[in-house]
Amino acid sequence: MQSADKATSNEETSSQEKSSEELEKPLGLADVYAISTGAMFASGFFLLPGVAAAKSGPAVILAYGIASLIMTPTALAIAELSTTMPRAGGPYFFIDRGFGPAAGTVGGIGVWSVLVLKSAFALVGMGAYLGLVLNIPIEPVAITMTALFAVLNIWGAKQGARLQQVLVLALVVLMVLYLIAGFWSISRMGFSDVRERQLTPFMPFGTASVLSTIGMVFVSFAGLSKVASVAEEVDRPRRNIPIGIGAGLLSVAVIYVAGVYVMVATVPASELREDLTPVATAAGSFVTWIPTSVVTILIVIAAISAFASTGNAGLLAASRIPLAMARDGLTWSGFDHLGRYGTPTRGILATAIAMIAIILLFDVESLARLASSFLLFTFALLNLTVIVMRESRIESYVPNFSVPLYPWTPLAGMLISLGLIGVLGWFYGLFLVAMIVVSLIWYFAFAARRVDRRGAIYNSFARLAKRKYEPLEEELWNIMQEHAGADEALFDEVVAQAIVLDLGSPVEFDQLVDRVSSRFAEQFAESDRLTVSEQELAAAFRDRGGEGGPPVTGEAVLIDLCQAGIDRTRLMMVRVGRGKHRDDVEDSVGEPKHSSQRPTTPVVYAALFLVSPDDHENHHRRILAALSARIDEPGFLSVWQSAESEHQLRESFLRSDHFAMLRVDDDSDNGALSGHRIDALEMPDDVRVVAVHREGDSLYPDPDLVLREHDRVTIVGEPDAVRIAFAAFGRNQA
Repeated sequence: MQSADKATSNEETSSQEKSSEELEKPLGLADVYAISTGAMFASGFFLLPGVAAAKSGPAVILAYGIASLIMTPTALAIAELSTTMPRAGGPYFFIDRGFGPAAGTVGGIGVWSVLVLKSAFALVGMGAYLGLVLNIPIEPVAITMTALFAVLNIWGAKQGARLQQVLVLALVVLMVLYLIAGFWSISRMGFSDVRERQLTPFMPFGTASVLSTIGMVFVSFAGLSKVASVAEEVDRPRRNIPIGIGAGLLSVAVIYVAGVYVMVATVPASELREDLTPVATAAGSFVTWIPTSVVTILIVIAAISAFASTGNAGLLAASRIPLAMARDGLTWSGFDHLGRYGTPTRGILATAIAMIAIILLFDVESLARLASSFLLFTFALLNLTVIVMRESRIESYVPNFSVPLYPWTPLAGMLISLGLIGVLGWFYGLFLVAMIVVSLIWYFAFAARRVDRRGAIYNSFARLAKRKYEPLEEELWNIMQEHAGADEALFDEVVAQAIVLDLGSPVEFDQLVDRVSSRFAEQFAESDRLTVSEQELAAAFRDRGGEGGPPVTGEAVLIDLCQAGIDRTRLMMVRVGRGKHRDDVEDSVGEPKHSSQRPTTPVVYAALFLVSPDDHENHHRRILAALSARIDEPGFLSVWQSAESEHQLRESFLRSDHFAMLRVDDDSDNGALSGHRIDALEMPDDVRVVAVHREGDSLYPDPDLVLREHDRVTIVGEPDAVRIAFAAFGRNQA
């Protein structure tokens, strides 16, 4: 693993031409759920069931159920890729980094096309439902709404996401009421009678029609791609993306299957097959205790909520594709521009114009099936990308969420997606081929000479003695650093328990390694389970430091080691020359400098040694990335050098609002801690004791450890809980 590099940038960004690197992270769990759920609910539920029923009859219920089930492998793949590489334009970025820029161009143009088609399809559906209460043509309504959503997205991602939450909440409430009323009505008619009258024969057009319908309704799940496209703007992606995707897919699966069953059971087949507003028709047939006009208005409100959220999320996600491709030189550089509100204005406008063109040129069924063909192809590539990234053995590819049952799960997702493309029909297969050809023509005509980048597949080939692409390792490492907060709790614990060596005078690298190895060995000696010796550690540290010389890059040394015989992740912090200016400090890995000399080798102020069990490699890399990211922050060295105690040195790495230090003194309000076991302390649920500092040593907080007077106790947790604990125990802060 590379050592940390102390870097400062003096570049200034104009307020008029903001860099795309400044994308904020305003989206939380509720936003992720709203984006995925709202997008999947819209046309797939309010518009498509009638079209799908015309193809497969009552078996449309089965088609939706199977589509929901077989979507799971792809949902898991998207979750792994989005949490490991949270970047704008998600699916494009994943495919590009997996297979290289040619495939990335195909994936980028394809994903963008899918999102444009899906969003246009939804807005046409909105026009259809508005037509139930207003006598206006569909196309002008859809075009007007496209323009309004474009303005909303230009205004800001968070503003759009807040509206999305409101829309999805209203939608889910109304859909639950719809299902309750529908099943109540069906139960009064008798489920067996309904089955004989409405669901028999179940497959009037054969099995092939059901398979074709499954491929067609897959467009309903494009919402998952939208989440991946905005992954860079999601706060705490490791937690929020998998939970949001999983909750969204489960919600949609239940409402799809149950809701389509209600439609098939209550609407005559001949009517349903011709219907572009099947939810309204079904509700009107069984909600008889409310005036028909009121029922219609409620359904229109639900439909508008669904279609509005889809249109909003579609523009939000699709506009990030041109942004991401422009960053990589695959399209016009002007798309790599953030407007006044920090959003990709030009990408939003281009996407809106494309949606309007689609609305004017295609009919509803063509929109759905054309989008489905490329969506399935994209899903196949995403599943294959998981396999490529895993098999590349790139050290910086550290999944925060891992697809279970690898490689069988992504293989199943890939084969299912490819198989469904075959049942859509030859016209849609030709459309897919045409899109691939157009994308490749664009790549070779416009971008091939501009980029010198290869995908992780080259790293997989490296295992077969072929070429490897090293810069990808560095790029993924930088992404990991940016999202180093993914393991906050474990990071805080490791830092709070760190051993600290505060050296006033410099030492040579070999001497430093010996001292560090000796201190680690002293800790290891306390556990009978540990087998690693001081000599083994020293040799391993020298090997790591010898990869191109001592890993000194600037003013920090960061040496990491994963090795058998270590029970848990441990950290040692070494400071050299407290409070001194860099010109007055001797080189800790070389010969002393005189004040009149300029250094010929880098000066080191901080040396960090991180060791972990060999089976905790993923956690180890994330902690390493967090340490590296903290060192890279402007002003870190000043805080580090001015720290007045070991505790302040540790605190320089901790988030100030997530931890507190308590001092155990019998003559203070805090004396109640003395004589108590760790597990007997009545701390808030979200607070943990992570270290006890006693007589210069940092003790692991075993539950049966008894606190003594003058101990210092480090607690970490959520800010509000830490404040509560400090108010109760922290009268005298250490």
